[in-house]
Amino acid sequence: MQAAGAVLASFCLVCLSPFGVVIALVVWAGVAVWEMLRASLHAVRASLRDIFRHLLWIAVGGLPVVLYQFIVISTDPLLSGWNSQNLTPAPPLWDTVVSLAPLILLAPFALGLLAHERKGPRLMIVWLLAGLVLLYLPWGLQRRFMMGLYVPLSALAAMLLANRLTNTQRFWSLGVLLFLLVLPTNLVILQAARYGIQTHDSKLYLTRDEVEALAWIEANTPTHALILAAPDTGLLIPAYTGRRVIYGHPFETVNADDQKIQVERFFQGAPLPNANAFFNLIDYVFYGPREREIGKNDLLNGLRVVYQNPGVILYSTR
Repeated sequence: MQAAGAVLASFCLVCLSPFGVVIALVVWAGVAVWEMLRASLHAVRASLRDIFRHLLWIAVGGLPVVLYQFIVISTDPLLSGWNSQNLTPAPPLWDTVVSLAPLILLAPFALGLLAHERKGPRLMIVWLLAGLVLLYLPWGLQRRFMMGLYVPLSALAAMLLANRLTNTQRFWSLGVLLFLLVLPTNLVILQAARYGIQTHDSKLYLTRDEVEALAWIEANTPTHALILAAPDTGLLIPAYTGRRVIYGHPFETVNADDQKIQVERFFQGAPLPNANAFFNLIDYVFYGPREREIGKNDLLNGLRVVYQNPGVILYSTR
């Protein structure tokens, strides 16, 4: 039953994020290496058996999906093109330190004092170190491995305080101090969200006209329709209507940089290298407040209007 639960959990994790399974495998492999180095194989045989069971369960549940995704992305030309621009580099080291402060400042003390404790601290130590190493490996998906990094950091800090502060008053005093020190970065995020709400930032809010136009598109256009819209609108149309766009999410759009340039040039009325081929691909042109910020192409005047409200016009190119 335990094995089945672990395999199912690994499968669910890989469906949510393949990187989570990779992290889990690396961490448990690191724990196994630690166990082998700290004592003779005979002395740690039982512990290693348990660790390798965890590795096996994680691998059975998640590794086939990871390998399948890797093969498909590597062999399919569209997915390969998408993957080449799917870059999520790690933040600068100072940014990582600030983001994980102040708990990361306790990490060196935790590593030194808890390294010889029971398996729990060792698992957290390996998770933290493996996460930091994976985060700064020289490849394009570094930031994906920040997933859950605060978990071992918080656990090690709590273990360190519980292990070394026997005085209850001092324990709670330091705990309150740490709590106050972790607040600033969280408050920055909350304040940024509050500012966006107060100003009705267009990155957070749709206008009523945009919402009504998107609802009309979903109800009245073919499911395979391709829509030309401003880059910001292109992020919204697939999510709200299921329709395709020339340019949307920068990672999900193949040849994203070129496509974005063409979209912006079109709305600016600038000449396009392959204007006819580009325009013939499109079924509809969405023209709303985000498009007006870019400009307006005179070609739109010759197109048939299929939907209009005070803020949005939807043109048909067919």
